[in-house]
Amino acid sequence: MMRTEETRPYGLAHHDFHGEPMDGIKPSTVSLSSSTTSASSSSMSTLTPSTRVRHIYKKARYFFINRQFADAYTTVLPLITRSTLHDSMDDYMRNHIWKLYLALLDGIMRLPSERLKDAFSRTEIIQFDKLVRECAIWDQITEAFEMLSNLTPDMVLTLTLLCTRHTTKLDAVRVKLENYIQQNPVVQGTPAYSRVVEFYAMVILPACEKWDDARKFVLSNNQLSADKRRDMVRALERLKEKSSEARAEREFKEQQRRSRRRRQEQKENNHAEVNQQGPPFRSLSVASSKSENDKDELRVPMDSYSALSTQEELVSQIARLWGFLARSCRRPYVLGRLLEILLTIIVVTLALSVRENRARLARIVDNLWTRLKKTITMGVLVSYL
Repeated sequence: MMRTEETRPYGLAHHDFHGEPMDGIKPSTVSLSSSTTSASSSSMSTLTPSTRVRHIYKKARYFFINRQFADAYTTVLPLITRSTLHDSMDDYMRNHIWKLYLALLDGIMRLPSERLKDAFSRTEIIQFDKLVRECAIWDQITEAFEMLSNLTPDMVLTLTLLCTRHTTKLDAVRVKLENYIQQNPVVQGTPAYSRVVEFYAMVILPACEKWDDARKFVLSNNQLSADKRRDMVRALERLKEKSSEARAEREFKEQQRRSRRRRQEQKENNHAEVNQQGPPFRSLSVASSKSENDKDELRVPMDSYSALSTQEELVSQIARLWGFLARSCRRPYVLGRLLEILLTIIVVTLALSVRENRARLARIVDNLWTRLKKTITMGVLVSYL
């Protein structure tokens, strides 16, 4: 049971810790009774170092399963710090503790900012960012295991997944993984090592835009079969094509965004220039009003104009108004309709301002009303007959 647990791959895709308990007890049966949590230091000192390590490990695992990350971190911290207790662990126990620690870091980095600030101090948050986002966790684990080559492939894959998910410095991850592959020829040929190699060739190198290096690495790797190398090379070609298409699409969208931004800035500049110059036309009400206190030289009495000159002035002012509104509005066709109605009203008003036109319109209306009454009367008579 314990040996099966050791070779089981550990993934960071899930928040929960899926490894089987080391003592055969399922996580649901793990409990922190009051007697356990309130155990005195004297009772703990009577336990052997290995028993103390297992006890602390189970307690930290319980907190992690229940998503009490702050308590889990505080509990597991003595086990990952170089001390007598840490040095007393065997390799099997050390692997499980560090896997739990990596899973805990992944869960912490996934927390929303508000919950993260509530659970941890600012100093701890800065430390987490340095460990994961700047890939300092590699150096911490290497120091704990004394050498990079002492890390198991499962541990390296878990560590790579953690850093790849939360960091933007993929080149640092690539260098660390390359050093491990070069310094660890002993475990070559194992399934766990093959997964590390595939992840390096199919994920890390393409993410760093190292397509040629990935292809050469796959073709020159004797640990992979010929069929496996051929399938990986084809997969790399498809990934490269998709990456090129995605890059071209991003560039096209970026160009469209910049073009829209330039057009918007140009419109805003034009609008600002028009506002600084002032309105290009005089209000009709100002032009038609006669104020004794107004000393503007450009305004003259309407009585001095003939009917033709007055209409020409109105048409000219309306044309200037239309040009200004068309430049400053996005829907000039709506304004065109409104101006047509306004022009019709003005023409009718000017026509009715002449006495002969009013008399003619009155005769037309009277004639229409007379014909309408005759039609109604004839209709009534026909209905009666």
